[in-house]
Amino acid sequence: MCALAVAGSPLRRAFGLSLATFALATPYLLPASHHVARTALAIFVFVGCMRVIDLMAVQWGPAERVKHVLSAVDSRKTLRVPRSLDARSLVKVAAWGVVAAACWWLLVRAAPGAPPGPCRWLARWASGLAFIYTLTEAVYALILAGHAAVGLRTPTLHRHPAASRSVQEFWGYRWNRTVSAWLGETFFRPFARRRRPWLGVLLAFVVSAIAHAYIALVAAGFAMAGLMLLFFVLQGVVILLEFALGTARWRPGLGHAWTILWMVGASPLFTEPFLRMIGV
Repeated sequence: MCALAVAGSPLRRAFGLSLATFALATPYLLPASHHVARTALAIFVFVGCMRVIDLMAVQWGPAERVKHVLSAVDSRKTLRVPRSLDARSLVKVAAWGVVAAACWWLLVRAAPGAPPGPCRWLARWASGLAFIYTLTEAVYALILAGHAAVGLRTPTLHRHPAASRSVQEFWGYRWNRTVSAWLGETFFRPFARRRRPWLGVLLAFVVSAIAHAYIALVAAGFAMAGLMLLFFVLQGVVILLEFALGTARWRPGLGHAWTILWMVGASPLFTEPFLRMIGV
């Protein structure tokens, strides 16, 4: 309905965007104890809102609009190709899936058995972080394989995040290109064209922080939403610091160490809310 409403006059577009915004409340229709279901629905609704915003700038028919809103990948950037079995992606799914399963076992079996206090929290956050990373790799490989099976080629969705040499590179070029590309096109590039890239970066991270905090809020409550918001605000601050320090000119090894220090050091602010969101 939102996809169809944003076509036409400015008033109709505003109405469609309002409908999409109201849809953000739908996860609250589920019982509070259903953490995974609330998380999944919140992600679905947020991605749908992203797609509705896209539709405000295009002139498509009803079928194309509905397809775009329901697509996990920006349908404007997929290409029709012959259907195929993407063996390479399937191998990645299996390999990353096995590692993710091992990390899950460490998280739910080994970590709770660590000595009480800091050691137990460190074990939880370390195994949780490893689970998030490996699961994400497996999911994106599965998305590639699924699209190939139905005859679609997607843009690059995930680029070896562990190879990042700056926090800016991690978020802007490697991690979750589905969302980062949308944030870049919608918020960063308009300001970059006006020679204010720092303002575009800041706005993109504000939107990203709010989106992640929203998902944490509906699935795990205010405290976890606060931690998630703090994590992304910190990431934005670090990127602005990188602009000031000129980290792009640093040696690769130094840049890589800098990135790992910030990402791993701040990771509990993301990891703990995520684990609560999936009921762990």
